[in-house]
Amino acid sequence: MTTSLAPLDMHAHIGPSIPSPDIDALSAVIFCVTRSLDEAASALLREDALAVWGVGCHPGVATAQKQFSEERFAELIQRTCFAGELGLDGARANLHRQQVTLRGALQVLKLIPGSQAFSAGATRPLLDELARTPIRGAVASLVAR
Repeated sequence: MTTSLAPLDMHAHIGPSIPSPDIDALSAVIFCVTRSLDEAASALLREDALAVWGVGCHPGVATAQKQFSEERFAELIQRTCFAGELGLDGARANLHRQQVTLRGALQVLKLIPGSQAFSAGATRPLLDELARTPIRGAVASLVAR
């Protein structure tokens, strides 16, 4: 007996304004991670058949980093099953701001399983942050540059 499962994409950057039929046309279950809390607020209103939306604050998006709020993040994470695009990007400016955002998000996520951390060029500092504030279900995507 063979079972055919739909393709699965665990890390997609899809804007919340993309029409649902365009996502459905991919014929895959997609975990879409927002790059900012503003995107998350919009995306979490959607009702897509094949897309699961998560809250993120991409370390490489300076505006998202500046606008990050622990309180808003905590409210948004209650409306979804996962968080992602949280981490450090050592190739981008303002690593300190990224660390402040990451630490705030980790404080919120301490009791919430299923989070994804991201690192591009700042692997050791990301792992250090995860060691300082362990969260359950962390998946680290480590990108070497």
